[in-house]
Amino acid sequence: MRVVVAAFLFLVASTAAAQTDPRVALGVLDLESGTIPAAELRVLSDRLRVELFNTGQFRIIERERIDAVLQEQGFQLSGCTAMSCVVEIGELIGVRKMVAGSVGKVGDVYSLTLRIIDVESGAIERTAVQDCRCSLQQLLTSTISLAAAELAGVAPTVTQTLERGEGYGILFVTSTPPGAVIYLNGTLRRERTPATIDRLPAGEHIVRAILDSLVGEQRVRVTRDAVTKTTLELRPGTGSLFITSDPPEASVTLDGRPVGSTPLLLPQVTVGTRTVAFSHTDFFADSQQVTVRFNERTTAHATLSPCGYLDIQVAPATARVFLDSRELGRDQMRLRLPLGRYRLTIVAADYDTVRRGITIAHGQTVLVREALTSVFGGVRISSSPSGATLSSSPPGIRGVTPLASDRVLPGSYRVHLERAGRLPGDVNVSVRKGQTTTIHVNLVENPDIVRMRNERIKARARWTTLAVGLAAAGLGGIWARDANAEYENREAAWANYQSATTTATATQWRTAYENADRRADSAAKKRNISLGAAGALLGVSIALTVR
Repeated sequence: MRVVVAAFLFLVASTAAAQTDPRVALGVLDLESGTIPAAELRVLSDRLRVELFNTGQFRIIERERIDAVLQEQGFQLSGCTAMSCVVEIGELIGVRKMVAGSVGKVGDVYSLTLRIIDVESGAIERTAVQDCRCSLQQLLTSTISLAAAELAGVAPTVTQTLERGEGYGILFVTSTPPGAVIYLNGTLRRERTPATIDRLPAGEHIVRAILDSLVGEQRVRVTRDAVTKTTLELRPGTGSLFITSDPPEASVTLDGRPVGSTPLLLPQVTVGTRTVAFSHTDFFADSQQVTVRFNERTTAHATLSPCGYLDIQVAPATARVFLDSRELGRDQMRLRLPLGRYRLTIVAADYDTVRRGITIAHGQTVLVREALTSVFGGVRISSSPSGATLSSSPPGIRGVTPLASDRVLPGSYRVHLERAGRLPGDVNVSVRKGQTTTIHVNLVENPDIVRMRNERIKARARWTTLAVGLAAAGLGGIWARDANAEYENREAAWANYQSATTTATATQWRTAYENADRRADSAAKKRNISLGAAGALLGVSIALTVR
């Protein structure tokens, strides 16, 4: 239980500090060495923590606080050199970065190696190596400072005491590329590389060469009465960039590359002009250029302006939208606007203009949905039958049915309809702005035309019945003639039947008699039907003529 409480309190304290301090929280392990006694190695480790803190890039977790948490969990620091061990300690103490290192000695040269390890990924993020042909005291007073500055990505200021000898020597300095200005022990010289510096006190000196954004630095030992040559490889110099914003937690890009959110400290930024862009939900984006100088901390701050949103949809699509006096394009129907009150105007030909005030509040979206009202009304006029010609009083409605028009001025109209064969029709139509009026008119046939048509029908019927009646009478006459002939044949057959002397002859005439009788009856029926039909048709024809 005490382990959990201790770890929890440590994490809470670390989190609270991180919220107010933009520097990277760093846990520093004691240096490892197989040649330096433990007491002196402890002093070197403490100096490393101090020098890392003095770079201004890191927030160092105190050794005592780390020991307290690890002791509660039974974790031993000694011998912890493996990457997994370093990462585990970082997780326990709640930091994102850990520093581990070692000091070795070969001959009279001390070699100090440091590395920054990312706790989350377990990867080595940066290394620093400093070799010194010096005493343990000089390793403490100068070499560790140089290694800490290299690890932090800043150039060291020459505050440490440099070892001096007796007499003077000559220093020849070159650089790649040449033409760099020279700083000797922090003091600007008049020479540019390549340059010879005479009568330089023997002993250690720090030489720095700067050409535009390129920097090189090296510790050299000048020998008495000799020429010491050194070549500096110039590389892009760096400075740190501290980025803040109001409000905080704005997303930041540096030269178009995302780097995190504010507050943000970037310890190694190449010197020169850099573009810092800020973005934040419900705030206007901001962008500014800053000049990063070598071995200096540059500050970039943005005060972001709050915004709201305007979302517009209008009909018809040809409508023009004005915000105050500025016309909006068709691709500007969703806007990010400063807070305040605006005048919105929507205009379109043949439509009523809409004017309204809107208020933009922080983070809020104002929705505008406007369907403009046409200054005209619409009419839909149909007739039975169609094809009627339209005119109106006052003028404004004309055409042929069916008629559809959406450009009729509002008002009352007397619409007149005409069509061949129909009596003219009139109807009152009321047209309202923005509305459509629908009318249907049944046109009545002209009585004179109806009468003339009926007369033609009667005449055709009269002549038709007369012709058919005469034809039927002709057929009746033909059938009457046939019937009379058959009656005569029947009478002759009957007479022959009565005078027959043999049975066979009698049978023959009996058959002839019956056949003639049957044919006579059939012809008589047809005669009667034809004459009856003829009489009826002639009667109809006479009746049509009389009427």
